[in-house]
Amino acid sequence: MKKKLCERTIVVALALVGSAAMLLSGCSCRGPKRDAAYYEQMVDSIRRAEQVKMLHKQMGITYESPADAFFDTLRVHTLPLQSAADSPLGDECFSPVPNVINDYFGYPPSASLRALQLPHIHHWQVVLLAETGSDEARTLYICVMDKRHRAVDMMCVEEGRQSRDPADRSGLLTSEFYITSNYDITIVQSYREEDASEALTFQNRRFIIKQDGHFEETIIEY
Repeated sequence: MKKKLCERTIVVALALVGSAAMLLSGCSCRGPKRDAAYYEQMVDSIRRAEQVKMLHKQMGITYESPADAFFDTLRVHTLPLQSAADSPLGDECFSPVPNVINDYFGYPPSASLRALQLPHIHHWQVVLLAETGSDEARTLYICVMDKRHRAVDMMCVEEGRQSRDPADRSGLLTSEFYITSNYDITIVQSYREEDASEALTFQNRRFIIKQDGHFEETIIEY
C-alpha cells in the first residue's frame, strides 16, 4: 500500500512539473509577459487542487475537475438574505476561491475572491462573490453559473466607495441589497455627505433571474 502511494506521489509530482513547463513555454511565445511570481502562484494552485483530488480519490470521492471539487464543498446560505447592518455578511461566511478557479468567474489568478453558494434557481447555480480591492473595500456580486461552473451572468449588488457630489463635497456612495426566497433582488443605492447623520436614498431597482440565467430588471410596485 505504501509503495503504491509513493508511486502515485511521484506521478503527480512529474505531472505538476510538466504542467509548469508547458505554462512557461506556452506563454513565452504569445500573450503578455508574466513574472516568475505569477507562474509560481499558478503552479501552487494546481498543486493544491491535485492534492485535494488525490485525497478525494482515497476517500472514494471522484470529481471530473478541481472546479467540481471546489463548488461541491461551498457553504450554502439560505434565502431570504440581505446586506447592511441588519444582516451582516462577514468574511467568515465566505470560502476563499483558489486562484486556479478565478477564471470561472472571469477574473485573473491574481484577484482576491471569496464565494458563498446560494440555492439553485431554474437549474442554475447561484453564487455570491466577494471581491476585495487594493484598498480592502469589498464589492459583492451575484453570479449565475452553468453546469460547468462558468458564469452566465453576474451583477453587482453591494459596494461602498468614496465619491463626490456636484458641489465637490466628499461623501460615501453605497449599494445594498435584499434577496427574497423567490429571488426577487432589490438593490438600494444611497449617498451620505461627510458631515450628514443620515444617508439619502436616491435609487431603488429590482431584478429577477430569468429562465435563461440572465438578470432582468422589473418594475417596483408600491
